[in-house]
Amino acid sequence: MLGGRTAEEIAIGEITTGAESDLVEATRLARRMVTRWGMAKLGPIAFRADEQQPFLGYELSQRPDYSEATAAEIDGEVRRLLEEAHEEVRRRLTDARERLDHLVDALLREETVELDELNRILGPRRQGESRKIEPRAVAGSRS
Repeated sequence: MLGGRTAEEIAIGEITTGAESDLVEATRLARRMVTRWGMAKLGPIAFRADEQQPFLGYELSQRPDYSEATAAEIDGEVRRLLEEAHEEVRRRLTDARERLDHLVDALLREETVELDELNRILGPRRQGESRKIEPRAVAGSRS
């Protein structure tokens, strides 16, 4: 989910608003990993989720089932998970910088890249590398 944002950082040296929904979803997933699935240093414990409610002001009437100190730990774990994912994506994209640059050039030229062109740009898979590409166009943005 952080690939597009990180690719912008590496390829164009700035961050645009284009990756907003990916960042929101990545944050939501990391928070669930920590608060619902016990996938952090806080251990195997589930906290009441901050689920969206259809009733105006519902969140204000509900008290969290954890302390402010635990809330700070949750926030720290969410941040840690996102930072680790960001660094891993940065490492992978940096290692594949030449292919990334070719893809950026193609997207700036055409705005979308079809599956055949994407496979041509990315080239053959390396040993141990997995690539799941669904047969749909990859869209870029002109920022």
